[in-house]
Amino acid sequence: MIQQVGSLLGGEKKIAANGEVSAAAAQLRMWSSSAPATPTRLQRGVISSSLLQLKYLRHLDLSMNNFVGAQVPHFLGSFSRLTYHNLSTASFSGRIPQSLGNLSALQYLDQSLYTSESVANDLHWLPGLSSLKYLNLKGVDLHSTSSHWLKAVNTLPSLLELHLPQCQLIDPPPTVPSLNFTSLLVLDLSGNLFNSTLPKWMFNLTRLKSLDLNANNLYGALPDAFSELTSLEKLNGGVTEFVNGLSRCSDSKLMSLSLGSNEFDGNLPTTLGQLKRLRYLILSQNSFTDSIPQTIGNLSSLELLSLKDNEMSGNIPESFRQLNSLNSFDMSLNSWEGVVTEAHLANLSSLREISTGRFSSNISLIIQHQLRLDSSFQA
Repeated sequence: MIQQVGSLLGGEKKIAANGEVSAAAAQLRMWSSSAPATPTRLQRGVISSSLLQLKYLRHLDLSMNNFVGAQVPHFLGSFSRLTYHNLSTASFSGRIPQSLGNLSALQYLDQSLYTSESVANDLHWLPGLSSLKYLNLKGVDLHSTSSHWLKAVNTLPSLLELHLPQCQLIDPPPTVPSLNFTSLLVLDLSGNLFNSTLPKWMFNLTRLKSLDLNANNLYGALPDAFSELTSLEKLNGGVTEFVNGLSRCSDSKLMSLSLGSNEFDGNLPTTLGQLKRLRYLILSQNSFTDSIPQTIGNLSSLELLSLKDNEMSGNIPESFRQLNSLNSFDMSLNSWEGVVTEAHLANLSSLREISTGRFSSNISLIIQHQLRLDSSFQA
């Protein structure tokens, strides 16, 4: 039996230390009795089948516990009314049971980092979850699913968020005959083993608001179809051509562009200036060269700009003065030349932090004393 106090939200009784349960309970979360908002670690790594007494269970959250390498119980697939299922970071072992495919009412499934072991999983159970809206399998080894993972996901027409980071996926299938999860809002495929061009089916996800392809080896030019992703608000990682592709969007909603800690090189494209809703631009720790394009001044909503640790040189353009929403600017670890004068900074009324770091000996900073900064220049 479970030897830990928990709470049944939506029912009238609690799981006691002796394992008694209320069959009418609708929600089960394992919490510490001394701090109800903090998940506790279970004393034993066994989940008793007595949980099946909860015939009307709709919400099961066993995340952030320590089941000491116990297998994920197969009977968890017997809760036919379950809509929420969370076993993330719970120190289980073994594969995800195929019985989860019986949970046809399930809308939310989080199995991220459910085990610290490297165990190959498949997705043959996934098509049974026809009501699923949220799926997170972060860190689950799916390398053996390369031929069918997208086919399995394509059976989920209600899916809104798909998180498959660090799953050892290899090269996404380039095409899908008919894409069925076009309502998707969030797609995270970061940290996988892609070594390919961007798949064509991705450009049909026209409602996508957040796309994370960071830490992959994608390459190639973007097709014109990229301009259809006008709902994008956050883009992490990918290839330098993303910028040019996004600039073709007539109504780009992109607010955050993070391409940091990659191996991108070359000049920053002038088309950056067309991403006029951009608020956060992070290009640090790459190998970008030359100077900042004059079109940077078009980004009137920009609040954070990080160019740290590149190979940039040349002058800071005077159009920089037009960034009146800029709060933080990191230009350190580059080889700038010329002079930064009052003409660059005088209109930056929101500026609170500049990190200059180490420059080449060719740069000179001239800062007017009227400029009010919350923190001093970092050198």
